[in-house]
Amino acid sequence: MNTCIYQYAYGGGAYTVGFLASETLTLGKTLVHNVGFGCGVNNYGVEDADGLVGMGRGPLLLVSQLDEPKFSYCLTPPYSTVNSLLLLGTYADKLPNNGEVKMTPLVTSDSNPSFYYVNLHGISVDKTLLTIPPGTFSLNFDGTGGTIVDSGTTIFYMNTTAYNLVTDKLAKEIKLKQVNLASETGLNLCWELPKSNYSYPTLTMHFDNADWVLSSNNYLLEETSLGAICLALLPSDQFSIFGNVAQHNNLVHFDVSKNVLSFVPTNCKNL
Repeated sequence: MNTCIYQYAYGGGAYTVGFLASETLTLGKTLVHNVGFGCGVNNYGVEDADGLVGMGRGPLLLVSQLDEPKFSYCLTPPYSTVNSLLLLGTYADKLPNNGEVKMTPLVTSDSNPSFYYVNLHGISVDKTLLTIPPGTFSLNFDGTGGTIVDSGTTIFYMNTTAYNLVTDKLAKEIKLKQVNLASETGLNLCWELPKSNYSYPTLTMHFDNADWVLSSNNYLLEETSLGAICLALLPSDQFSIFGNVAQHNNLVHFDVSKNVLSFVPTNCKNL
Protein backbone atom coordinates (compact mmCIF):
# COMPACT_ATOMS: atom_id res chain seq x y z
CA MET A 1 0.00 0.00 0.00
CA ASN A 2 1.32 3.43 -0.93
CA THR A 3 1.41 5.98 1.88
CA CYS A 4 1.65 9.76 1.70
CA ILE A 5 2.90 11.67 4.73
CA TYR A 6 1.69 15.23 5.32
CA GLN A 7 2.89 18.02 7.58
CA TYR A 8 0.82 21.15 8.19
CA ALA A 9 1.37 24.15 10.47
CA TYR A 10 -1.12 26.77 11.65
CA GLY A 11 -0.77 30.46 12.40
CA GLY A 12 -0.78 30.11 16.19
CA GLY A 13 2.06 27.58 16.27
CA ALA A 14 -0.06 24.41 16.20
CA TYR A 15 0.86 21.67 13.76
CA THR A 16 -0.13 18.18 12.68
CA VAL A 17 1.85 15.39 11.01
CA GLY A 18 0.43 12.12 9.75
CA PHE A 19 -0.86 10.18 6.77
CA LEU A 20 -2.99 11.54 3.95
CA ALA A 21 -6.16 9.58 3.20
CA SER A 22 -9.48 10.04 1.38
CA GLU A 23 -13.06 9.33 2.33
CA THR A 24 -16.66 10.13 1.43
CA LEU A 25 -17.87 13.23 3.29
CA THR A 26 -21.54 13.55 4.24
CA LEU A 27 -22.94 17.08 4.50
CA GLY A 28 -26.61 16.84 5.37
CA LYS A 29 -28.01 14.64 2.59
CA THR A 30 -25.14 15.36 0.20
CA LEU A 31 -22.32 12.88 -0.33
CA VAL A 32 -18.94 14.18 -1.51
CA HIS A 33 -16.58 11.41 -2.63
CA ASN A 34 -12.80 11.24 -2.41
CA VAL A 35 -12.33 14.10 0.02
CA GLY A 36 -8.74 14.23 1.20
CA PHE A 37 -8.02 14.46 4.91
CA GLY A 38 -5.15 13.84 7.29
CA CYS A 39 -4.90 11.07 9.87
CA GLY A 40 -2.85 12.91 12.49
CA VAL A 41 -0.12 10.96 14.29
CA ASN A 42 1.91 13.79 15.80
CA ASN A 43 -0.27 16.76 16.76
CA TYR A 44 0.60 19.87 18.76
CA GLY A 45 -1.83 22.56 19.87
CA VAL A 46 -4.88 20.63 18.64
CA GLU A 47 -4.97 17.85 21.25
CA ASP A 48 -8.36 18.82 22.68
CA ALA A 49 -10.16 18.62 19.33
CA ASP A 50 -11.32 15.61 17.33
CA GLY A 51 -9.97 17.29 14.23
CA LEU A 52 -9.56 20.53 12.31
CA VAL A 53 -11.51 21.66 9.26
CA GLY A 54 -9.19 23.64 7.03
CA MET A 55 -11.03 26.59 5.48
CA GLY A 56 -8.04 28.30 3.89
CA ARG A 57 -7.19 28.70 0.20
CA GLY A 58 -4.94 25.66 -0.25
CA PRO A 59 -5.87 22.83 -2.66
CA LEU A 60 -6.32 20.25 0.13
CA LEU A 61 -8.42 22.52 2.32
CA LEU A 62 -12.16 21.95 2.44
CA VAL A 63 -13.27 25.08 0.57
CA SER A 64 -11.16 24.10 -2.44
CA GLN A 65 -12.11 20.43 -2.37
CA LEU A 66 -15.83 21.25 -2.29
CA ASP A 67 -15.38 23.97 -4.92
CA GLU A 68 -17.46 26.30 -2.73
CA PRO A 69 -15.91 29.79 -2.83
CA LYS A 70 -18.25 31.15 -0.15
CA PHE A 71 -18.51 30.22 3.50
CA SER A 72 -19.41 31.90 6.76
CA TYR A 73 -19.28 31.11 10.44
CA CYS A 74 -20.59 32.51 13.69
CA LEU A 75 -18.51 31.64 16.73
CA THR A 76 -20.17 31.40 20.13
CA PRO A 77 -18.10 32.40 23.19
CA PRO A 78 -16.29 29.66 25.13
CA TYR A 79 -18.81 29.74 28.01
CA SER A 80 -21.77 29.17 25.66
CA THR A 81 -23.68 25.88 25.66
CA VAL A 82 -24.66 26.45 22.02
CA ASN A 83 -22.45 25.20 19.19
CA SER A 84 -20.92 27.58 16.68
CA LEU A 85 -22.31 27.65 13.14
CA LEU A 86 -20.56 26.98 9.82
CA LEU A 87 -22.38 27.68 6.54
CA LEU A 88 -21.24 26.73 3.04
CA GLY A 89 -22.26 27.77 -0.48
CA THR A 90 -25.59 29.53 -0.90
CA TYR A 91 -26.37 29.10 2.80
CA ALA A 92 -23.39 31.30 3.56
CA ASP A 93 -24.97 34.24 1.70
CA LYS A 94 -27.67 34.78 4.33
CA LEU A 95 -26.24 38.03 5.63
CA PRO A 96 -28.69 40.55 7.11
CA ASN A 97 -29.71 43.38 4.82
CA ASN A 98 -29.80 46.06 7.50
CA GLY A 99 -26.88 48.28 6.59
CA GLU A 100 -24.73 46.98 9.46
CA VAL A 101 -22.67 44.56 7.36
CA LYS A 102 -19.09 45.77 6.86
CA MET A 103 -16.84 44.62 4.01
CA THR A 104 -13.08 44.72 3.54
CA PRO A 105 -10.88 43.28 0.77
CA LEU A 106 -9.01 40.01 1.24
CA VAL A 107 -5.37 40.19 0.22
CA THR A 108 -3.19 37.35 -1.07
CA SER A 109 0.47 36.55 -0.53
CA ASP A 110 2.59 34.34 -2.78
CA SER A 111 4.67 33.37 0.25
CA ASN A 112 1.65 32.23 2.30
CA PRO A 113 -1.03 31.48 -0.31
CA SER A 114 -3.46 29.72 2.05
CA PHE A 115 -3.83 32.65 4.47
CA TYR A 116 -6.60 35.26 4.41
CA TYR A 117 -4.85 38.61 4.75
CA VAL A 118 -6.60 41.92 5.43
CA ASN A 119 -5.20 45.44 5.44
CA LEU A 120 -5.12 46.78 9.00
CA HIS A 121 -4.21 50.46 9.14
CA GLY A 122 -4.76 51.52 12.74
CA ILE A 123 -6.26 50.81 16.14
CA SER A 124 -8.34 52.97 18.47
CA VAL A 125 -8.96 52.55 22.19
CA ASP A 126 -12.42 54.02 22.69
CA LYS A 127 -12.23 57.14 20.54
CA THR A 128 -8.46 57.62 20.77
CA LEU A 129 -6.57 56.65 17.63
CA LEU A 130 -3.18 55.30 18.68
CA THR A 131 -0.05 56.73 17.03
CA ILE A 132 1.05 53.49 15.41
CA PRO A 133 3.81 54.14 12.83
CA PRO A 134 2.68 53.86 9.18
CA GLY A 135 3.52 50.50 7.65
CA THR A 136 3.46 48.64 10.98
CA PHE A 137 0.92 46.14 9.64
CA SER A 138 2.08 46.14 6.01
CA LEU A 139 2.38 42.85 4.15
CA ASN A 140 5.87 42.72 2.70
CA PHE A 141 7.00 41.16 -0.60
CA ASP A 142 8.94 38.45 1.23
CA GLY A 143 5.78 37.30 3.05
CA THR A 144 6.61 38.88 6.40
CA GLY A 145 4.25 41.27 8.15
CA GLY A 146 0.59 41.69 7.35
CA THR A 147 -2.52 40.63 9.27
CA ILE A 148 -4.40 37.37 8.77
CA VAL A 149 -7.91 36.43 9.89
CA ASP A 150 -7.74 32.96 11.42
CA SER A 151 -10.54 31.17 13.25
CA GLY A 152 -8.15 28.39 14.26
CA THR A 153 -5.99 30.67 16.45
CA THR A 154 -7.49 31.59 19.81
CA ILE A 155 -6.05 34.95 20.73
CA PHE A 156 -4.97 38.05 18.86
CA TYR A 157 -1.25 38.02 18.02
CA MET A 158 -0.32 41.62 17.23
CA ASN A 159 2.76 43.25 15.74
CA THR A 160 5.02 44.02 18.71
CA THR A 161 5.19 47.77 18.07
CA ALA A 162 1.40 48.07 18.01
CA TYR A 163 1.04 45.60 20.90
CA ASN A 164 3.16 47.80 23.18
CA LEU A 165 1.07 50.87 22.36
CA VAL A 166 -2.23 49.05 22.86
CA THR A 167 -1.23 47.46 26.17
CA ASP A 168 0.20 50.73 27.51
CA LYS A 169 -3.07 52.50 26.73
CA LEU A 170 -5.26 49.74 28.20
CA ALA A 171 -3.15 49.61 31.35
CA LYS A 172 -3.90 53.31 31.86
CA GLU A 173 -7.60 53.10 30.95
CA ILE A 174 -8.57 50.00 32.95
CA LYS A 175 -8.48 51.12 36.59
CA LEU A 176 -8.39 47.67 38.17
CA LYS A 177 -5.57 46.14 40.17
CA GLN A 178 -3.07 44.42 37.89
CA VAL A 179 -1.92 40.91 38.78
CA ASN A 180 0.93 38.85 37.30
CA LEU A 181 -0.47 35.55 36.07
CA ALA A 182 1.77 35.03 33.05
CA SER A 183 2.99 31.63 34.25
CA GLU A 184 -0.57 30.41 34.90
CA THR A 185 -2.29 31.82 31.81
CA GLY A 186 0.43 32.52 29.23
CA LEU A 187 -0.97 36.06 28.98
CA ASN A 188 1.01 39.16 29.89
CA LEU A 189 -1.60 41.56 31.25
CA CYS A 190 -4.22 40.59 33.83
CA TRP A 191 -6.38 42.40 36.37
CA GLU A 192 -8.37 41.32 39.39
CA LEU A 193 -11.96 40.53 38.48
CA PRO A 194 -14.16 43.47 39.48
CA LYS A 195 -16.71 42.80 42.21
CA SER A 196 -19.41 44.63 40.24
CA ASN A 197 -20.13 45.65 36.68
CA TYR A 198 -17.22 47.47 35.08
CA SER A 199 -17.15 49.59 31.94
CA TYR A 200 -14.23 48.52 29.76
CA PRO A 201 -13.03 50.51 26.73
CA THR A 202 -13.65 49.28 23.20
CA LEU A 203 -10.92 48.42 20.72
CA THR A 204 -11.51 49.32 17.09
CA MET A 205 -9.57 47.74 14.24
CA HIS A 206 -9.42 50.09 11.26
CA PHE A 207 -9.38 47.87 8.15
CA ASP A 208 -9.76 48.96 4.53
CA ASN A 209 -13.29 50.44 4.23
CA ALA A 210 -14.43 48.87 7.51
CA ASP A 211 -14.04 49.35 11.27
CA TRP A 212 -14.34 46.23 13.44
CA VAL A 213 -15.27 47.21 17.00
CA LEU A 214 -14.24 44.81 19.75
CA SER A 215 -16.13 44.86 23.02
CA SER A 216 -14.39 43.62 26.17
CA ASN A 217 -15.71 40.08 25.45
CA ASN A 218 -13.63 40.11 22.26
CA TYR A 219 -10.29 41.00 23.83
CA LEU A 220 -10.54 39.91 27.48
CA LEU A 221 -10.74 36.39 28.88
CA GLU A 222 -12.13 35.68 32.34
CA GLU A 223 -9.95 33.37 34.43
CA THR A 224 -12.63 32.73 37.04
CA SER A 225 -10.65 30.15 39.02
CA LEU A 226 -7.86 32.71 39.40
CA GLY A 227 -10.19 35.61 40.13
CA ALA A 228 -8.79 37.53 37.20
CA ILE A 229 -9.51 38.84 33.73
CA CYS A 230 -6.69 38.83 31.16
CA LEU A 231 -5.94 40.52 27.87
CA ALA A 232 -6.25 37.98 25.02
CA LEU A 233 -3.43 39.64 23.15
CA LEU A 234 0.22 38.71 22.66
CA PRO A 235 3.08 40.28 20.68
CA SER A 236 4.29 38.86 17.37
CA ASP A 237 7.50 39.54 15.47
CA GLN A 238 6.11 37.83 12.36
CA PHE A 239 2.59 38.57 11.14
CA SER A 240 -0.45 39.64 13.15
CA ILE A 241 -3.25 37.11 13.64
CA PHE A 242 -6.83 38.22 14.23
CA GLY A 243 -7.89 35.16 16.21
CA ASN A 244 -11.23 33.67 17.14
CA VAL A 245 -11.79 35.45 20.49
CA ALA A 246 -11.90 38.74 18.58
CA GLN A 247 -14.47 37.21 16.20
CA HIS A 248 -16.93 35.84 18.78
CA ASN A 249 -20.54 36.84 18.21
CA ASN A 250 -19.91 38.09 14.69
CA LEU A 251 -21.25 36.52 11.51
CA VAL A 252 -18.11 36.37 9.37
CA HIS A 253 -18.45 35.74 5.63
CA PHE A 254 -15.67 34.89 3.15
CA ASP A 255 -16.16 35.25 -0.60
CA VAL A 256 -12.96 33.74 -1.95
CA SER A 257 -13.93 34.30 -5.60
CA LYS A 258 -14.32 38.06 -5.07
CA ASN A 259 -11.70 38.35 -2.31
CA VAL A 260 -14.08 40.03 0.13
CA LEU A 261 -14.49 39.54 3.87
CA SER A 262 -17.80 40.65 5.39
CA PHE A 263 -18.78 40.77 9.04
CA VAL A 264 -21.67 41.90 11.21
CA PRO A 265 -22.20 41.74 15.00
CA THR A 266 -24.56 38.82 15.70
CA ASN A 267 -25.78 36.90 18.73
CA CYS A 268 -24.53 33.57 17.40
CA LYS A 269 -26.50 31.38 19.82
CA ASN A 270 -29.75 32.62 18.25
CA LEU A 271 -28.93 31.57 14.68
